[in-house]
Amino acid sequence: MSSAAETSPVIKILVVGDAGVGKTSVIQRFVNDEFSPTHRPTIGVDFFIKEVALNGDQSESFPGTTVRVQLWDIAGQDRARKMNRAYFKGALGALVVYDISRPQTFDSAAKWKQELDANITLPNGSSLPVVLLGNKVDLEVAKVDVSYIDSFVETHRFVAWSDVSAKDAINGDFEMSVACLIQKLLCDEELFGPGMRRSAAAFSTRLQAREQSAHHTGSSSKGVRLALSTEATGQASNNGCCG
Repeated sequence: MSSAAETSPVIKILVVGDAGVGKTSVIQRFVNDEFSPTHRPTIGVDFFIKEVALNGDQSESFPGTTVRVQLWDIAGQDRARKMNRAYFKGALGALVVYDISRPQTFDSAAKWKQELDANITLPNGSSLPVVLLGNKVDLEVAKVDVSYIDSFVETHRFVAWSDVSAKDAINGDFEMSVACLIQKLLCDEELFGPGMRRSAAAFSTRLQAREQSAHHTGSSSKGVRLALSTEATGQASNNGCCG
Protein backbone atom coordinates (compact mmCIF):
# COMPACT_ATOMS: atom_id res chain seq x y z
CA MET A 1 0.00 0.00 0.00
CA SER A 2 1.32 3.45 -0.89
CA SER A 3 2.13 6.00 1.79
CA ALA A 4 -0.55 8.28 0.30
CA ALA A 5 -3.18 5.59 0.79
CA GLU A 6 -1.97 4.99 4.33
CA THR A 7 -2.37 8.65 5.31
CA SER A 8 -5.56 9.43 3.39
CA PRO A 9 -8.64 9.96 5.56
CA VAL A 10 -11.12 7.08 5.36
CA ILE A 11 -14.81 7.86 4.95
CA LYS A 12 -17.26 4.99 5.41
CA ILE A 13 -20.50 5.45 3.48
CA LEU A 14 -23.43 3.03 3.72
CA VAL A 15 -25.53 2.31 0.62
CA VAL A 16 -28.95 1.02 1.67
CA GLY A 17 -32.41 0.48 0.22
CA ASP A 18 -34.86 -2.28 -0.63
CA ALA A 19 -33.75 -5.42 -2.46
CA GLY A 20 -33.47 -5.03 -6.23
CA VAL A 21 -33.25 -1.24 -6.42
CA GLY A 22 -29.78 -1.44 -7.97
CA LYS A 23 -27.48 -0.50 -5.11
CA THR A 24 -24.70 -2.81 -6.27
CA SER A 25 -25.06 -1.72 -9.90
CA VAL A 26 -24.81 1.96 -9.03
CA ILE A 27 -21.71 1.35 -6.92
CA GLN A 28 -20.07 -0.82 -9.59
CA ARG A 29 -20.63 1.91 -12.18
CA PHE A 30 -19.11 4.51 -9.86
CA VAL A 31 -16.11 2.43 -8.75
CA ASN A 32 -15.30 0.36 -11.86
CA ASP A 33 -17.41 1.94 -14.63
CA GLU A 34 -19.08 -1.45 -15.18
CA PHE A 35 -22.67 -2.66 -15.46
CA SER A 36 -24.02 -6.20 -15.43
CA PRO A 37 -27.61 -6.90 -16.56
CA THR A 38 -27.60 -10.00 -14.35
CA HIS A 39 -28.91 -9.31 -10.86
CA ARG A 40 -27.25 -11.15 -7.98
CA PRO A 41 -28.81 -10.32 -4.60
CA THR A 42 -26.35 -9.09 -1.99
CA ILE A 43 -26.06 -11.44 0.98
CA GLY A 44 -25.18 -9.53 4.11
CA VAL A 45 -22.80 -6.88 2.82
CA ASP A 46 -20.42 -6.17 -0.06
CA PHE A 47 -17.51 -3.79 0.32
CA PHE A 48 -15.99 -1.40 -2.23
CA ILE A 49 -13.18 1.16 -2.02
CA LYS A 50 -12.58 4.18 -4.24
CA GLU A 51 -9.83 6.73 -3.78
CA VAL A 52 -11.11 10.22 -4.53
CA ALA A 53 -8.75 13.08 -5.40
CA LEU A 54 -9.76 16.28 -3.67
CA ASN A 55 -7.80 18.74 -5.80
CA GLY A 56 -7.55 16.88 -9.11
CA ASP A 57 -3.82 16.18 -8.73
CA GLN A 58 -2.82 13.31 -6.48
CA SER A 59 0.85 14.35 -6.72
CA GLU A 60 0.26 17.43 -4.56
CA SER A 61 2.29 17.27 -1.39
CA PHE A 62 -0.02 18.81 1.19
CA PRO A 63 -1.95 16.40 3.45
CA GLY A 64 -5.48 15.46 2.51
CA THR A 65 -4.98 15.34 -1.25
CA THR A 66 -7.11 12.20 -1.42
CA VAL A 67 -9.70 10.41 0.66
CA ARG A 68 -10.44 6.70 0.65
CA VAL A 69 -14.17 6.17 0.33
CA GLN A 70 -15.46 2.86 1.67
CA LEU A 71 -18.85 2.02 0.16
CA TRP A 72 -20.72 -0.60 2.17
CA ASP A 73 -23.41 -2.24 0.03
CA ILE A 74 -25.99 -3.44 2.57
CA ALA A 75 -28.45 -6.23 1.68
CA GLY A 76 -32.03 -5.01 1.39
CA GLN A 77 -33.96 -8.17 2.23
CA ASP A 78 -36.21 -7.82 5.27
CA ARG A 79 -34.78 -10.93 6.89
CA ALA A 80 -31.31 -9.37 6.86
CA ARG A 81 -32.24 -5.96 8.27
CA LYS A 82 -31.57 -6.70 11.94
CA MET A 83 -28.27 -8.44 11.21
CA ASN A 84 -27.14 -5.63 8.93
CA ARG A 85 -27.11 -3.11 11.78
CA ALA A 86 -23.79 -4.62 12.82
CA TYR A 87 -22.28 -3.09 9.67
CA PHE A 88 -23.42 0.44 10.59
CA LYS A 89 -20.61 1.02 13.08
CA GLY A 90 -18.19 3.73 12.04
CA ALA A 91 -20.32 5.07 9.17
CA LEU A 92 -19.95 8.79 8.45
CA GLY A 93 -22.58 9.09 5.71
CA ALA A 94 -25.20 7.12 3.81
CA LEU A 95 -27.03 6.90 0.49
CA VAL A 96 -30.60 5.56 0.45
CA VAL A 97 -31.44 4.16 -3.00
CA TYR A 98 -34.91 3.54 -4.44
CA ASP A 99 -36.14 2.28 -7.84
CA ILE A 100 -38.12 4.96 -9.70
CA SER A 101 -40.22 2.23 -11.38
CA ARG A 102 -41.31 0.76 -8.01
CA PRO A 103 -43.09 3.40 -5.90
CA GLN A 104 -43.08 1.17 -2.83
CA THR A 105 -39.29 1.40 -2.70
CA PHE A 106 -39.59 5.20 -2.50
CA ASP A 107 -41.94 4.82 0.47
CA SER A 108 -39.44 2.43 2.07
CA ALA A 109 -36.75 5.10 1.88
CA ALA A 110 -38.32 6.79 4.90
CA LYS A 111 -38.00 3.56 6.91
CA TRP A 112 -34.35 3.21 5.92
CA LYS A 113 -33.69 6.79 6.98
CA GLN A 114 -35.41 6.20 10.32
CA GLU A 115 -33.32 3.08 10.87
CA LEU A 116 -30.12 4.98 10.16
CA ASP A 117 -31.13 7.82 12.49
CA ALA A 118 -32.01 5.37 15.26
CA ASN A 119 -28.73 3.47 15.08
CA ILE A 120 -26.02 5.95 14.05
CA THR A 121 -24.74 9.31 15.20
CA LEU A 122 -21.45 10.94 14.25
CA PRO A 123 -18.63 11.10 16.84
CA ASN A 124 -19.50 14.76 17.45
CA GLY A 125 -23.09 13.81 18.30
CA SER A 126 -24.72 15.11 15.12
CA SER A 127 -26.97 13.04 12.89
CA LEU A 128 -25.64 11.04 9.96
CA PRO A 129 -25.77 12.97 6.64
CA VAL A 130 -27.90 10.98 4.18
CA VAL A 131 -28.61 11.51 0.47
CA LEU A 132 -31.68 10.08 -1.32
CA LEU A 133 -31.05 8.52 -4.76
CA GLY A 134 -33.59 7.44 -7.38
CA ASN A 135 -32.06 4.74 -9.64
CA LYS A 136 -33.12 3.51 -13.11
CA VAL A 137 -33.90 6.94 -14.49
CA ASP A 138 -33.26 5.40 -17.94
CA LEU A 139 -36.68 3.70 -17.74
CA GLU A 140 -39.55 5.53 -19.43
CA VAL A 141 -41.89 5.42 -16.47
CA ALA A 142 -43.77 8.00 -14.45
CA LYS A 143 -41.42 9.48 -11.89
CA VAL A 144 -42.20 10.81 -8.45
CA ASP A 145 -43.18 14.47 -8.66
CA VAL A 146 -40.24 16.77 -7.94
CA SER A 147 -42.18 18.93 -5.50
CA TYR A 148 -43.22 15.81 -3.59
CA ILE A 149 -39.60 14.63 -3.41
CA ASP A 150 -38.56 18.05 -2.11
CA SER A 151 -41.19 17.82 0.63
CA PHE A 152 -40.22 14.21 1.42
CA VAL A 153 -36.55 15.17 1.73
CA GLU A 154 -37.36 18.05 4.07
CA THR A 155 -39.69 15.97 6.22
CA HIS A 156 -37.24 13.11 6.67
CA ARG A 157 -34.14 15.33 6.92
CA PHE A 158 -32.12 14.04 3.98
CA VAL A 159 -29.33 16.47 3.06
CA ALA A 160 -29.92 16.14 -0.69
CA TRP A 161 -31.48 14.02 -3.45
CA SER A 162 -30.83 13.14 -7.10
CA ASP A 163 -31.63 10.62 -9.85
CA VAL A 164 -29.15 8.24 -11.53
CA SER A 165 -28.96 5.31 -13.93
CA ALA A 166 -26.34 2.62 -13.46
CA LYS A 167 -27.30 1.02 -16.78
CA ASP A 168 -26.85 4.06 -19.01
CA ALA A 169 -23.97 5.51 -17.00
CA ILE A 170 -26.13 8.45 -15.98
CA ASN A 171 -24.16 8.38 -12.80
CA GLY A 172 -22.72 11.84 -12.40
CA ASP A 173 -25.19 12.68 -9.69
CA PHE A 174 -24.13 9.60 -7.72
CA GLU A 175 -20.59 10.93 -7.83
CA MET A 176 -21.84 14.36 -6.81
CA SER A 177 -23.84 12.82 -3.97
CA VAL A 178 -20.74 11.10 -2.63
CA ALA A 179 -18.84 14.37 -3.13
CA CYS A 180 -21.46 16.26 -1.14
CA LEU A 181 -21.03 13.87 1.78
CA ILE A 182 -17.23 14.14 1.55
CA GLN A 183 -17.35 17.94 1.57
CA LYS A 184 -19.77 18.07 4.47
CA LEU A 185 -17.63 15.75 6.58
CA LEU A 186 -14.24 17.30 5.77
CA CYS A 187 -15.55 20.70 6.83
CA ASP A 188 -16.27 19.32 10.30
CA GLU A 189 -13.13 20.09 12.32
CA GLU A 190 -14.25 17.78 15.13
CA LEU A 191 -14.09 14.82 12.73
CA PHE A 192 -10.98 15.54 10.65
CA GLY A 193 -9.32 18.60 12.17
CA PRO A 194 -8.83 22.11 10.74
CA GLY A 195 -6.21 21.00 8.22
CA MET A 196 -8.76 19.27 6.02
CA ARG A 197 -10.70 22.46 5.33
CA ARG A 198 -8.08 23.46 2.75
CA SER A 199 -8.60 20.18 0.92
CA ALA A 200 -12.37 20.55 1.15
CA ALA A 201 -12.13 24.03 -0.38
CA ALA A 202 -9.99 22.73 -3.26
CA PHE A 203 -12.44 19.88 -3.80
CA SER A 204 -15.36 22.30 -3.85
CA THR A 205 -13.64 24.53 -6.42
CA ARG A 206 -12.95 21.57 -8.71
CA LEU A 207 -16.53 20.29 -8.50
CA GLN A 208 -17.99 23.72 -9.19
CA ALA A 209 -15.76 24.08 -12.26
CA ARG A 210 -16.88 20.69 -13.55
CA GLU A 211 -20.53 21.54 -13.02
CA GLN A 212 -20.14 24.82 -14.89
CA SER A 213 -18.36 23.05 -17.74
CA ALA A 214 -21.14 20.47 -18.01
CA HIS A 215 -23.74 23.25 -18.05
CA HIS A 216 -22.00 25.22 -20.81
CA THR A 217 -21.42 22.15 -23.00
CA GLY A 218 -24.97 20.90 -22.57
CA SER A 219 -23.78 17.56 -21.25
CA SER A 220 -26.46 17.23 -18.61
CA SER A 221 -28.00 13.81 -18.06
CA LYS A 222 -31.58 12.65 -17.74
CA GLY A 223 -30.99 12.61 -14.02
CA VAL A 224 -32.11 15.44 -11.81
CA ARG A 225 -29.24 17.68 -10.80
CA LEU A 226 -28.25 17.22 -7.17
CA ALA A 227 -30.68 19.26 -5.09
CA LEU A 228 -29.80 20.17 -1.51
CA SER A 229 -32.52 20.34 1.10
CA THR A 230 -33.34 23.71 2.65
CA GLU A 231 -31.81 22.54 5.92
CA ALA A 232 -28.53 21.72 4.19
CA THR A 233 -28.33 24.88 2.12
CA GLY A 234 -29.27 26.97 5.13
CA GLN A 235 -26.21 25.69 6.93
CA ALA A 236 -23.84 26.04 3.99
CA SER A 237 -20.91 28.36 4.52
CA ASN A 238 -18.60 30.32 2.28
CA ASN A 239 -16.01 27.55 2.22
CA GLY A 240 -18.11 25.65 -0.31
CA CYS A 241 -19.02 22.76 1.97
CA CYS A 242 -22.41 21.17 1.90
CA GLY A 243 -24.39 22.30 4.91
